[in-house]
Amino acid sequence: MTPSLLSSGLEDLGSVAAAVIDPAGNVLEANQGFRKVAPPTGGDAPWNAASFFLQPTFSDLLAARGDGPVVYRGLLSFGRPGDIAVSLTGTVRLSEGNLLVVAEHPVQEYERLTHAMIRLNEDLAFTQRELVREIRQRRQAEEGWRAASLYSRSLIEATLDPLVTVSEEGRILDANQAMATATGTSREALLESAFSSYFTDPAAAGEAHRDALAKGTTRDRLLAIRHTSGSFTDVLCNATVFEDMQRHRRSILTAARDVTDRLRLEREVAAQREVQFRTNRLAALGTFAKGVAHEINNPLTYVCNYLELALLSLGRDPASGEGDSTLQEARFGLERALTGAHRIGQVVGALRRVAWEPVTESRDIIDLNDVVAALVPVAERSTPPGVHLISSTATKPLYVAGNAGELQELLSALVQNAVQAVAPVGGRVTVVSREVEGRIELRVEDNGPGIPEGMEERLFAPFATTKPGATGLGLTIAHTIARLHNGDLVVERLPRGVAFVVTLPAATHAPPAKLEDEDTVSAAFGSAEEGQGAGVSKK
Repeated sequence: MTPSLLSSGLEDLGSVAAAVIDPAGNVLEANQGFRKVAPPTGGDAPWNAASFFLQPTFSDLLAARGDGPVVYRGLLSFGRPGDIAVSLTGTVRLSEGNLLVVAEHPVQEYERLTHAMIRLNEDLAFTQRELVREIRQRRQAEEGWRAASLYSRSLIEATLDPLVTVSEEGRILDANQAMATATGTSREALLESAFSSYFTDPAAAGEAHRDALAKGTTRDRLLAIRHTSGSFTDVLCNATVFEDMQRHRRSILTAARDVTDRLRLEREVAAQREVQFRTNRLAALGTFAKGVAHEINNPLTYVCNYLELALLSLGRDPASGEGDSTLQEARFGLERALTGAHRIGQVVGALRRVAWEPVTESRDIIDLNDVVAALVPVAERSTPPGVHLISSTATKPLYVAGNAGELQELLSALVQNAVQAVAPVGGRVTVVSREVEGRIELRVEDNGPGIPEGMEERLFAPFATTKPGATGLGLTIAHTIARLHNGDLVVERLPRGVAFVVTLPAATHAPPAKLEDEDTVSAAFGSAEEGQGAGVSKK
């Protein structure tokens, strides 16, 4: 007869799970401990425990049955498959093929493992929450970093100054759009290219880069960024070294401030100061010249008169001097002395022109075409053979506010200067009046030998000339008159010869003032000849 759990003394042992199981795995009997950890499935289905055996399996237990009891150590999984497993300490075979399965302390083991699993689940849940929180914080940090990076980039791109970061080797690591615009090169093409190659003076740019590396910073380096079109931008470069955390090396941040307008203004101020200096110097010279001309002119008049009387006296009786070498020498000496006196008179006349005070209060509306038309016929009568004087005036009136006599003096000086430049070999002098971009332009060109190198800077200075015997005051007077009329006088080199260009502000249209008569124009042209001297040229 098959012994029962009750007869085996295992019925009331709550600390032991015991059950009688047939070869099919059906539970025939079970004590309270077994029912607690592996309750019946319920319903009409048999209570089968074959699936509870994990190691060894239920089939392994059946295959190993013999005549006596056998103790196994293995695992039982009570309840549903996948639940917590407890230790199987032994099985006892019974007769009729049934098995008495005994699991020591399954209840305590089950509860301990259950509590451990609960704690593990709690730890996992806490870890999961912490992981989620950390991921969320990291994501928020990344979003904040991304927003800060975008903000910083927007600030970099918003600046009008070219900005670049440069490696220690001199390669561009990053650049803003202003740098791309200044160089005419895309940002992609700028990256990894040579920093110094985008400047008109690569050596100076490279020196600024090395100086920043050595000192940590460099300030106010005047350089010029070259555009692909050939133009350039004057910039002041400031550079500082910083640690590039992304690349783990030192880099240089270089900012280039566009100073083109500032330098232009500085040049304009310097030019104005130079004009003021010249004006003051000319005023001082005029005061001096006025006194010298007054002191020299009167006695010089007596000298010239008496020399002419002496020559006339010798010439009244030509026969008396024939064969007399002494009288002939005297006549020759007097002629040379008179020539020298006339030369002194020309210098005195030029000094008077320098000392001349322009009529700044008296300004009329004058058609510059009339000035050209009145002076050119007079000048033609004085031009030597081989010199052709050509004039071209605008088809409409060119009104300027000024003094007619002063403008005639200006044009006379320029024409006389051009004529003397081409006189030795012959040539062409062209006078043109026209309107250019809202301003009135008077242009006097010649195809002579041109201006010697280095002469431009002192061309309008008093007494600056390259021709022996010239006073060098004609262009000085012309330049002064142009400035007093709120205009300017500049020189342009031509492929052959030069052009003197006067620009004056245009006046409102009004009936032109009547020009002085031809005698006055002739006097102005003659005084210009005095200012230049015979054969005088500044070219």
